[in-house]
Amino acid sequence: MISVDREHPKKDPELTEKGMHQAEAVHLMVEPQFVAMSPMTRTITTAIRALGPKLDHATVQIWPDLREAHDRLPNDLPPRDIIEAKFPQFDFSECRRDENYGSQTPSDAAARAERVRLRVRELTSVYSSILLMTHRGFCTYLVQGDNFANAECRTYRFADTTELSSRWGVNNDCRQLIDYGPTLLTPLGVMGT
Repeated sequence: MISVDREHPKKDPELTEKGMHQAEAVHLMVEPQFVAMSPMTRTITTAIRALGPKLDHATVQIWPDLREAHDRLPNDLPPRDIIEAKFPQFDFSECRRDENYGSQTPSDAAARAERVRLRVRELTSVYSSILLMTHRGFCTYLVQGDNFANAECRTYRFADTTELSSRWGVNNDCRQLIDYGPTLLTPLGVMGT
């Protein structure tokens, strides 16, 4: 994840020079077999810079549900035809033609996070290493714990039924109690730069 100024005056800004360096410094311990990315220019550019040729050996999908959780101009999704033209090597068929995904509430972001966890859980029957390229704000809905640092990677596994009692937690971003389950992800460790 590479951040952008919250008050950036432009929709879907490019990755900054600092962000490019952060992305290039990422070192994954495991080569991903499957990569799902947010349909934002900075996220896709991060994936290209961080993974390089590893992207050619992975199944790659663009998931609009991985978009940022905050209603701010730099987090507005670009029109599909514009992002497709920038990155023709990727399939944007899951993205809407009109970029309006509506306003975002904490309950909307929590529901999106559960959809993402369900999709990932299904994919674990086929892939043993799955990488999600998303945004710091959305990660606070996807997994419990401390906020992610820029370009930080963490590894998770799905909790078993005995661990589901800890599925409720306070979201570090909105400071509300949210449900991180029933597809609770449990940390295995921190990787990255």
